[in-house]
Amino acid sequence: MVLADCSGHINVLLRNLLLLRLSNAPVAGRNSFTEGQAKSKIEDAGFTGVSELKKDDNGVWRGKANKGGTATSVSVDFQGNVNTAK
Repeated sequence: MVLADCSGHINVLLRNLLLLRLSNAPVAGRNSFTEGQAKSKIEDAGFTGVSELKKDDNGVWRGKANKGGTATSVSVDFQGNVNTAK
């Protein structure tokens, strides 16, 4: 019965996590990635030519990179999510 009592809270948590992951915005938070690790995360997401990486006041690494021949702004948040600027 304890599991049944928690199911509503679990569903809300799962929904919030899904919405968070579906958003294309970096999540602010204390970022422990080094510049090299942030660059690797971006490269692992299929980008090349990563440059100008700087950590902003929200703990998000931001820089420039190329993908499919197109230059774009990219970011890596404390969760390791790689996003492009809209």
